[in-house]
Amino acid sequence: KAPLQAAVLPKPDGGQYRDWEASYMGPDFVHHTGIERGNGMPQLAPYDTATGKGGPGYASMVVTSMSDAMISFFRYVLGWEVRRDIELATGKNSPLALEEGIKYRYTIVYAKGASSGHILMMDFRDGIKITPKTKPRLPNRGIGMYTVFTKNLDEVKSLALQQKTSILSDITSYEDPIHGRVRSLLLVAPNETVFEILEKPRPLF
Repeated sequence: KAPLQAAVLPKPDGGQYRDWEASYMGPDFVHHTGIERGNGMPQLAPYDTATGKGGPGYASMVVTSMSDAMISFFRYVLGWEVRRDIELATGKNSPLALEEGIKYRYTIVYAKGASSGHILMMDFRDGIKITPKTKPRLPNRGIGMYTVFTKNLDEVKSLALQQKTSILSDITSYEDPIHGRVRSLLLVAPNETVFEILEKPRPLF
């Protein structure tokens, strides 16, 4: 079980909405947060209207002391965009077990045109260091890597080389059980998280 936290947050139209969250702690520094939004706000991920249950809507990363480098990775290698970049402070009952009032940079990046599947980054100030005991990738437990799609994998590789991003595995092709035939490139982000970049073949007609 996890404590349910409620908050009243601003809506884009100037109104307010109720937000409910519960965070569960997993292995290797992985936290899973369930979120429900009220007052007419859309949920953060697609969900089954019959069961009320949905899938992953976004991911969060602690990127203390490296937020600028991570933002550059998303913008100049993956071609994503920053939609929010503000400073916040921790509240009571922090999911990361931090005391109240610690300031942090709060940045959200999206693939261009996307409405979900974003990544939220937290850069804690005042010398607060929160890091996993192991590198955030395979063969460790937890989240092994992130998979995102692109329309032009060769361009992503070219941008990665320009930005001196570490390439874990060069472009290769394989048959994915979900997406079919794909081209794949594995990159290591500045926080040592692995990103698999996939490109699906374009239709001939």
